[in-house]
Amino acid sequence: MGKLVFQVTGAFAEFERSMIRQRVKLGLKRAIAKGVKLGRPKVDRAIERKIERQLAKGTGILKTAKLLGIGTSTVQRIKAQTAPFCDGSRVGMTSLSVHPHMLRHACGFKLANDGHDTRALQHYLGHKNIQHTVRYTELSPARFRDFWKD
Repeated sequence: MGKLVFQVTGAFAEFERSMIRQRVKLGLKRAIAKGVKLGRPKVDRAIERKIERQLAKGTGILKTAKLLGIGTSTVQRIKAQTAPFCDGSRVGMTSLSVHPHMLRHACGFKLANDGHDTRALQHYLGHKNIQHTVRYTELSPARFRDFWKD
């Protein structure tokens, strides 16, 4: 009896969730038809430049947000968009997150491209499952070139 009650309750919850989704979609469609702009309001470019200047001076995220009267998430987003790459160049969108594990991946791809045995590569990288190692070889068409020669 307990299973039946649980399944019936689940069916009602699923039905209610689908009704909520339908109402939300209809509401969004109606708002768009009325010309309402959806999403987060855009930050003025002048404010973005002020944020960039404050961050360049070395002012912290919290202090910059308080000085300019904006949210900390806005400052964090703008900081991420203007963060320098590891070589000092700037990027207009997001910064590249460089970490030591990337070196490990680079070595794995290099060894796979050089034609080393997949099992040896698995042992070198410390993978328990061969499928994790196969990712390195799947992205290397040169590794399988000999199979397609006539």
